[in-house]
Amino acid sequence: MSEAFIYLSAFIVSLFISLGISTPVSIWIASRIGAIDHPGDLTIHEYPIPRLGGLGIFISWIITISIFMIIFSIYDPRILIILLGILFIIIIGIIDDIRGIKQTRKFIIYFLLSLTISWLIIDIKSWWILASASIFIVGMINAYNFIDGMDGLASGLAIINYFALFILFIFDGSLLLAFISISYAGACSGFLPYNWHRARIFLGDVGSLSIGLSIAGLSVIFLENGSWDFNRAIAVLFIAAIPIGDLIFTFVRRIICRKTINPRRLFLGDRSHYYDQMYSISTMNTKKIVIISYIVCVVFAMLGITLFFLEEVLSACLGIAGIFLIIMIGRCLKIKIPKAERV
Repeated sequence: MSEAFIYLSAFIVSLFISLGISTPVSIWIASRIGAIDHPGDLTIHEYPIPRLGGLGIFISWIITISIFMIIFSIYDPRILIILLGILFIIIIGIIDDIRGIKQTRKFIIYFLLSLTISWLIIDIKSWWILASASIFIVGMINAYNFIDGMDGLASGLAIINYFALFILFIFDGSLLLAFISISYAGACSGFLPYNWHRARIFLGDVGSLSIGLSIAGLSVIFLENGSWDFNRAIAVLFIAAIPIGDLIFTFVRRIICRKTINPRRLFLGDRSHYYDQMYSISTMNTKKIVIISYIVCVVFAMLGITLFFLEEVLSACLGIAGIFLIIMIGRCLKIKIPKAERV
């Protein structure tokens, strides 16, 4: 059986489980346990929407990889570590979606989880690698949580990120990790029609947190496979350029506008993310903003994959050019530090 057929089968199986079974089930569960997102000051939807979509994605993914790993007798202990981390963060997400958890407490939990995962999956126990991995994982967890603020945005960007990681793992010869990535892409693809504007279900913290953790965990394994060389690092950063860029922009903006570095203040939600500004300043609707984000994400994912194959000096130069490109795109879309936040 060819590898291409295995990957295609994994994608299709995961997609159809998510589309036909697990996402509808998660909608039903969310309605039964009260995990509903009601309209409010920090939302743009006008009616209550279930928010356990991430549970359906995870169920589809875990069923798919279990079937294929049993059939082909393939296993990697690092995947089990990430899986347990995702299970833990899903539990935290469900509690938060139902009852709510203070942002500072959640950040502490995420950081400790990120440090634990980094320690367990990294062989080279140098302090700077552990610190870098932990910061990257906790950053991606929060980045996807921040960017999940518009119908179809986070789930669509996740599909692009997973496909990009799939390509990197193929070229890297990490076939199991490529399989893991394509399975997650299929699960998110099955969820996207339900999350497309007007959404019938949201990712919720269950989805955004688990997606951020899985992408970060797979990226760290990719970096570890290549002893953390520069090209791998810059490829990973450019693949996730939009969520990472929004995370950095968000904290810089909040520090400037709120004139504080107090975590309690910095983690208070607002309506000044890049997609919020595009929605309020321009005449674009939700679908246009999301599609533009997809296009930009694809461009940077392709750039990241390209940088993986270049010499370090050339890769660094193009990386710097890519950063300026992000800034120029932001200026063209009229994204800036507002004088007053819409909290």
